[in-house]
Amino acid sequence: MSTVASLSFFLFTLPAGVLADKVDRQKLVCTINLSLAAMALGLAVLGWLHLLNPYLILVCMFFIGIGFAFNAPAWTSIMPQVVSDAELPSAATLSGLQLNISGIIGPALGGLLVLLAGAKFVFAVNAVSFLVVVRAIRRWKQPTVLAKVPSESCHHDLAGGNGARRRDLGFRRRNRGSKLYLHWSGGSLSCEPDSNRPASYSG
Repeated sequence: MSTVASLSFFLFTLPAGVLADKVDRQKLVCTINLSLAAMALGLAVLGWLHLLNPYLILVCMFFIGIGFAFNAPAWTSIMPQVVSDAELPSAATLSGLQLNISGIIGPALGGLLVLLAGAKFVFAVNAVSFLVVVRAIRRWKQPTVLAKVPSESCHHDLAGGNGARRRDLGFRRRNRGSKLYLHWSGGSLSCEPDSNRPASYSG
């Protein structure tokens, strides 16, 4: 199951960074989390109907992994627009810390809930958590964009992301100790959207 989820990250984080540079990131994050909520709710309904099987779960996990792959670059690029420049290092540290803590506590808590209430209840709670994220993002007011930056082609951006990955050895060293991402995900996140450049269709 972890292999299926990791495969979607491997395939889609690079184009996800390019997409987040070209669309309204607020709308993108909301759309992705609504899709993830629908997928989790679908798993809960299928569980209640006793229609789940290992193959269906693997397919759903792949699509959920795609959602997380597209969500990660856009979500990370929003941070500099939410906090001030002085608060940004602390915010980045706190974000990484909470992700690592949730990666430790989440599976244990999820396993306990599965034992107590069943997998379908966990899927339903997961769907609600995605909707909470959507509500929070919708309440966030984006900075007003005064000028638009010319958008480059997706092919050009993808090539630039791969070049940055090869050149930036320090970036890969900093990501080597991460417990959340695979060793190659650091390279794909080098194509993360430029937080200083507004999305082409910011509203």
